Amino acid sequence: MTAKALEIQKLGQSNYNQWSGEMQAWLRANQLWQLVSGQKKRPEVDEHSKSRESQQDKQDAWDDKAEKAAGWIYLMVEPSQTVHLKGKEDDPVAIWNTLKSVHLQQRPGARFNAYDDLFSIRKLEEESLQSLANRVDAAMQQIQNLRPKDFTLDKLDEELLCMAMIRSLPEDYSHFVSTLMLSDKLDKAIITQAFHTEETQRVRRAAPQVSEVANKAATAPPKKQYKTPYSPTHPCGFCGRPGHVMRKCKVFMAKQAEAQAITQANATSTIQESAGKASIYSLDQLDDPLSHQANYDWNADSGATSHMTPHKHWIRNYKPLYIPIRLANNTIIYSAGVGNILFRPFIKGKETQSLLFTRVLHVPQLQNNLLSVLFLTNTEDTIYI
Repeated sequence: MTAKALEIQKLGQSNYNQWSGEMQAWLRANQLWQLVSGQKKRPEVDEHSKSRESQQDKQDAWDDKAEKAAGWIYLMVEPSQTVHLKGKEDDPVAIWNTLKSVHLQQRPGARFNAYDDLFSIRKLEEESLQSLANRVDAAMQQIQNLRPKDFTLDKLDEELLCMAMIRSLPEDYSHFVSTLMLSDKLDKAIITQAFHTEETQRVRRAAPQVSEVANKAATAPPKKQYKTPYSPTHPCGFCGRPGHVMRKCKVFMAKQAEAQAITQANATSTIQESAGKASIYSLDQLDDPLSHQANYDWNADSGATSHMTPHKHWIRNYKPLYIPIRLANNTIIYSAGVGNILFRPFIKGKETQSLLFTRVLHVPQLQNNLLSVLFLTNTEDTIYI
């Protein structure tokens, strides 16, 4: 073994780029690279040719070089990597191509990780700028090695778009991301469909939990027998701040006093919202998390002037909004916020197109979810929701 060969670090799990460059240089120096790369094929011997002996000599010389190249490459590979070379020990072309395919898997997932490594590079504390530039160059070289021959700028743009979508996912989507990385192809259509499928599965997995909570509430013992202890971390059902219950909320008491003053003065014009015949919880019930379990079904109510729900966690783009709401018995309650709710209707077990309901009021005291139904007199009893 020559001194130059000893200077080459053996191929391990993560040094293929450096190893392949140095090994190529060594093979070229020993006039073996054209054989290993497949540029020079094994010569054929024509049995009927007058120069058959000369052709046989050339073939023997090629075989000797091939045997030498195969031996050198195998010696410069760590034992952990020789498992890939079983059955190919005497074929230098097969050895080289096998190692390349193992360490340079030209798949979207591998390129994603390479891009991630590239953009994660940061200057080390005592590192020179030249060394930093070399590391960036090496990372870029790794990306280029992972691109197939027909890779275009259009494919690059689409891959970067997909990678941005995947990188935006939080940690609890790590298993989903790992599944995407195994794909042979990443394009916008595939990622979008995968996102939709994952979202649907997460919603369905969460659905039994909702039923379980509802069943627990239905079978819960009466409050007089078992009172749920108050937790100082439980947020107020009206203002959302922890440390107090709704019936002791200063904001709620102020709004309640304001509503009573409005009612006494018959200032009905200031009451802009109505909840129809909806049922409400008492303040004592709101203090008990087990008793505060609203129906998960939605009721169409012609007396409701807005969509309303007691479930704050359903609402997107949530904003605080305190407005009085009159019930059928003239009781005044208050909303706590407003936002949008995305509905995913299921018809005959199949999910249909999603619907976005805007301006849904969060009303903690409601026991029902209300859909506002408007009757338009200019149409033939057509109902719009």
